[in-house]
Amino acid sequence: YEMKGVNAKLKYSEMTQIAAEYAETQSSEFRGFRSRDGGVTFNSISMNLSDSRKASAVSVEGFINAGDIVSSQEDVTVNFWASEIEKGFQNTSKEFAEDQTNLEIDVTKEFGSESELALAYKYHDEENIMKRERVSGIYAKSISNDETVSVEIANETEETSLGKGRANLAGLKYNKEFKENSNVYVFGQTTFNAKNSYANNDRVGVGANYE
Repeated sequence: YEMKGVNAKLKYSEMTQIAAEYAETQSSEFRGFRSRDGGVTFNSISMNLSDSRKASAVSVEGFINAGDIVSSQEDVTVNFWASEIEKGFQNTSKEFAEDQTNLEIDVTKEFGSESELALAYKYHDEENIMKRERVSGIYAKSISNDETVSVEIANETEETSLGKGRANLAGLKYNKEFKENSNVYVFGQTTFNAKNSYANNDRVGVGANYE
């Protein structure tokens, strides 16, 4: 396939930046191999696809520090990411089978250096497959210089071929940092007030990041 695109970035300050990207992919040829002697030798063959697949994707992401707008609100940050991807778009890892729309926004307020509160909204729509919306609040508290505990309450709506369902979720996470960009964490989540086709999403786990 062939890809072409363009991107742009607006930098107001180190804490306020916005980036946008547009890309197109087109696949118009299939290349394979044919053997005339039972697999002893192979000849390369190619054939043009009758329906040349052309698709595009656009994305916008960034972060804004409210202090760049109102000096007294420098402890408030807004992060956002949005994308629109057409069916048939390709990248190095996959080809998208359906149109897809994504949106994520979160607003975080810091309370000194020890705690913060974040409100988040996530939307994911994969046409003919699944649609999901999630609204959540997350409170994180430092209990030492390298340990953090966070609590999340969320409401999630999910729509699939099985129908539309809704549920509330509650989660708890413990995180310990060992050095910059390296940490280990333990988390748990429980589902309550699940309605209609929403399946319970109870889970526990352990993870780590190392750089």
